[in-house]
Amino acid sequence: MVVLFSKGMRRRRISFHEGKGFGTWKSSLTAHIGPGTIATTANWWWSDKVRVYPPPALFAPNQLYDCALYDGNKAISRTVKEGWYICLSAVQPSAGHAGTVLNVQCCNCQAQGTKKISFYNVNYQFAAEMPVSTWTNGLITGTVPNLPLGKDFLMITDQGQMLMNYWNIQFEVN
Repeated sequence: MVVLFSKGMRRRRISFHEGKGFGTWKSSLTAHIGPGTIATTANWWWSDKVRVYPPPALFAPNQLYDCALYDGNKAISRTVKEGWYICLSAVQPSAGHAGTVLNVQCCNCQAQGTKKISFYNVNYQFAAEMPVSTWTNGLITGTVPNLPLGKDFLMITDQGQMLMNYWNIQFEVN
């Protein structure tokens, strides 16, 4: 959902530029994001905005990158610093008990490495780590550990550092 957003929302896997008159550039605009140049397509263009979907492997999580639209070598939008963050977008099922297998959809999760997905209670305190069976860039599958009844947030950390900036996905232990 790691995330580039050039105006407005953050933590999605897109770069988004707002302005006027973008339609005249459809064939030649590119997005320059950090080390990468991403071609744009007509599907992502409107007269007042441009969306760009960079490949996740191009960016390291929680790093800032310069982000702008270009016509050839000329920048046509203001260059801004944006971050590419890990985000969780859904959990299935949304409720269950210890032993329930969870599928957590994520954006820019990349390889697991030393990353962990954990449950945090509604007071934002660590509750338990989720045992993981598979971890890909877009989906994490694991099993609900023993937790008290109630709602918990799912968060991703790496060596104790939180890799997400907001608490949006909850699972209810029943």
